[in-house]
Amino acid sequence: MGLIDVYLQKYDKTRQDVIEQSNMEKTQKLNLNQEAASYHSEIIKALSITVDQDTETVHQELQMLEKEKTPFKVYTQEELLTAFKRKEPYIIVKGDYARQVESAAGTSLSEKDTMGFQLGSRGLALLAGEVIYQIMNLFSKREKQELKVESKIKSYQAVLKENKDVLLYLRLLDY
Repeated sequence: MGLIDVYLQKYDKTRQDVIEQSNMEKTQKLNLNQEAASYHSEIIKALSITVDQDTETVHQELQMLEKEKTPFKVYTQEELLTAFKRKEPYIIVKGDYARQVESAAGTSLSEKDTMGFQLGSRGLALLAGEVIYQIMNLFSKREKQELKVESKIKSYQAVLKENKDVLLYLRLLDY
């Protein structure tokens, strides 16, 4: 779920509403990955028609939302990879894909569990473990995207929320 989706939720609207109310062609995508400053004027105009605001207000609200850094919500593997690429500090995985992410995140140990081992081996265990992990992935028959998700998820801490969503946050934020 991108910035446009978060903005539209504020007005109880969806992307489909934007397409229908603004006569936007279905072939023109509302890109999830763009920053607010780079939105095309046609998209801003379509959003303004849908939420009944002027284009300047829509653009300012999008920029304010972007600065707030609300958690990036994802429903698919592609959206999760996009969030990893953007180095989002907080990611909420929703829907059926949350179960898969939970199992992938559950395989990594917490920092408290690994700290003593890493300090005792002076970091060699971490280095050796990563080499072995990369060799295993090299000969793995799993999809490349799945391996990429599993690799990137190591830098995030996973928390299972009450509504069965998974919150991922950067481990660096713990320090």
